[in-house]
Amino acid sequence: MAGETSDGLRLVGRPTIFVCPECNSMVYECVDSDCIRFRRRLGHEYTAEQICPGPEASLRQAWANVVRTLALYP
Repeated sequence: MAGETSDGLRLVGRPTIFVCPECNSMVYECVDSDCIRFRRRLGHEYTAEQICPGPEASLRQAWANVVRTLALYP
């Protein structure tokens, strides 16, 4: 997958629909022998679980919002 773009930058993998959680830049999919990683062209790198944490993280966040909201109304 390595190659170069028209501006001379080295490609790090296949472009994805995901964005970096730290800077909101597009991340690329990099496949190693047994691991899929996602990284920006220059810098931040994540595992699949970090990019898309799954329903458990969403549910945990939803419950935290409920608890915080109920605490406002005793």
